[in-house]
Amino acid sequence: MGRRTATNHLTFIGNLHEALVKDAIKAFDFEIRSIAICDSTNDFVSDLLRFYERAVVLSIVQEKGRGTKGHEWFSREGGIWLSIGYKITAEVQELSTPVVKAVNKILRRYVDCQIKPPNDILIGIQKVAGILVEAKVSDNMLSEVIVGIGINVINDLTPDLQGLATRLEDHGKIPSIPVLAAEVALDV
Repeated sequence: MGRRTATNHLTFIGNLHEALVKDAIKAFDFEIRSIAICDSTNDFVSDLLRFYERAVVLSIVQEKGRGTKGHEWFSREGGIWLSIGYKITAEVQELSTPVVKAVNKILRRYVDCQIKPPNDILIGIQKVAGILVEAKVSDNMLSEVIVGIGINVINDLTPDLQGLATRLEDHGKIPSIPVLAAEVALDV
């Protein structure tokens, strides 16, 4: 991992904290982490929710990132691998649509993209982002929700993804990963 990437990644915590305070949200209600590597940010957040009511994790690399239907999400350095989790009590509801709409709205500030239901964001016909919402349910009530967001920013794409996936960098001027990740975390 490049030293510059790791140093820049740490600014995510400050960026998100500042944005939360600016929006009059109690920043200290969130456990915010920026880490170098993990299996899955969703799993990391799930572990944090054992101790905290809300958690946000941004990782430079995920070794076992996942998408819907058990698909692997290639999470190399240079993308946004972000999960946001909440302990809640609410009736079961469809959760991915509002999240994918929020992420698409943010990305549209920088690139021309559109939603491919139920949880992907495309530039043209190529996937640039995906959303995975995982929830724990008991007696038809939600008790925990974790939103995983993967955005290809400047990361290398594996040869088998060429033509199927793209990166934000290839389509316009974009902010740094910590700034964009903070925007996403704040609005989701």
